[in-house]
Amino acid sequence: MLLAERAELEERVAEAVTAADTPREEVRAFLSTLFAEVRSNPLISTLIVDGELRELQDRITAVEEDGEPIAPHAHESDLPYAERWAEIESIRYDDPELIDGLFVALLFTARARNAPIGTDSDAAAERVEDALIETIVDGLFVD
Repeated sequence: MLLAERAELEERVAEAVTAADTPREEVRAFLSTLFAEVRSNPLISTLIVDGELRELQDRITAVEEDGEPIAPHAHESDLPYAERWAEIESIRYDDPELIDGLFVALLFTARARNAPIGTDSDAAAERVEDALIETIVDGLFVD
């Protein structure tokens, strides 16, 4: 079930990123979609932010080392964006692991929606989130 949920998330993100015209728009769509998914879907939030997907993948790896694959595509991701973006000259960082880690760290912000960040409504929290995404996108690009 967790792997199926991940696959659905990857499909939604892929649709958003594919619809973008530029790398800058791709990053914005990627972050906006992930923030929305983490905020609205507790299972996705648990999978990504709480690290349960990684723990599940580690367990699958341990079992598979002893025999047959139990989930042939458990370790594959259809979200290769960090690797591709790291190769773009206008992106500030050329390390895909750093870019990926940056995005994962940002997702904790989506989970902190009920934290006291100086906003008292969902609309204000969305404005803060939008500004954060814009700031990250602007900072990620050197041009």
